[in-house]
Amino acid sequence: SCFIIYDFQKDLKRVECSLEKRGDNTLAAVFISKDKICVLDMNREVSICNLDGTNIKKVNVNKKGLNRIEMIYPAPMGKIIIQAEDAIFLYDLTARKSLYEISLAEGTVVKQIVWATHNFSNFVIITQTQLMMLNKNFELLNQQKESSKVKSGCFDENNTFIYSTSTHLKYMFASDCKTTGTFKSIEHPTYVAFFMKN
Repeated sequence: SCFIIYDFQKDLKRVECSLEKRGDNTLAAVFISKDKICVLDMNREVSICNLDGTNIKKVNVNKKGLNRIEMIYPAPMGKIIIQAEDAIFLYDLTARKSLYEISLAEGTVVKQIVWATHNFSNFVIITQTQLMMLNKNFELLNQQKESSKVKSGCFDENNTFIYSTSTHLKYMFASDCKTTGTFKSIEHPTYVAFFMKN
């Protein structure tokens, strides 16, 4: 496995792809700054490197009782989210410590973690049939259990999470009312990547 970097214009009208291989033996790669990437390799070790895969520095994740890192996910600048055993925690790469943590039911498979990228105030953990919306301090804001598989989702500019299941296009609010709802039924699987007003 490797990672490839794509450059997108803000209006998504032009995409440039670097086809060169970067970061051999990579399970996951996430941006931690404008010119650095944090990588999880096949040995489940974390390291930091430049965008071209050079200048690799291993990171010892300091957390009591940590046996195996399952996956890493994006987080605010200089941090990553780590899934290890039955927990997810926010790890500060500079301070080298875990900041916040949430436990998961045994055997939970996390498919994706999506941040509200305009301010990194909230994020959603997506599993096969469940969504959990948390704030940056890992406090639960909203959650939803679905009867069909959750495909993908993203935040709009108002912090509403728009997502798709196998059968519906839906939304979830971050407010105290903990509202969720359905936009429409869909016949074919749809993957939500971004939300833009016309």
